[in-house]
Amino acid sequence: MKLILALALLPSFVLPTRANDAEASRQDQPDQAQAVRPDPKLVRLEQELLRKLGEPGLDRKSPQYRRFAEAFRARLDVSMGEVPPTSINKGFHARILSRLDASGMQQAEGSLNAGLEQNPNDHALRLSLGFVRAQKGDYSSAAATAQAVLNSQEVPKPSPQQIAEARSLWYSTKDRSANVGAGETRPRPGTPVVADHRPAI
Repeated sequence: MKLILALALLPSFVLPTRANDAEASRQDQPDQAQAVRPDPKLVRLEQELLRKLGEPGLDRKSPQYRRFAEAFRARLDVSMGEVPPTSINKGFHARILSRLDASGMQQAEGSLNAGLEQNPNDHALRLSLGFVRAQKGDYSSAAATAQAVLNSQEVPKPSPQQIAEARSLWYSTKDRSANVGAGETRPRPGTPVVADHRPAI
């Protein structure tokens, strides 16, 4: 009789503990939605840069733009020190750099290649590399990069957002890669040539 009573009371003591453990583990893990989004600080910086690049008559070789780019790069570096060092943030940082100027594009491509050497299955970095390659007019490499993400069997598999991004990148570059050899002119570096591939906010 005592055993039956003890067993009957056992779940009432165990269940709250399990619920508390589950709640604690949820608090320890980052929000899954947040894990696929760039930090808002980086998003605001990108929006500022896009507004600047959209100004009519902007001359990227002018002293005014060079001063802007230098100050902007410094602020971007400070922000990167303040945000979590996730691959989403690193990739987004590289995309912003690639839009800034030619040296930013080289730096972005170099940092993404270095990141992929350390973690070749990082889909966020791979997609950002594809974006940077499309920005500089290397459409065939950008399309191949997108195709690699779409065909990936590696674990973890690309998220639904990354698959959508890879499809968008592939569709916007696959035909251009064939046309470049047929006389299509390449855009000047830094000119947006691909639909916005940043993760949705």
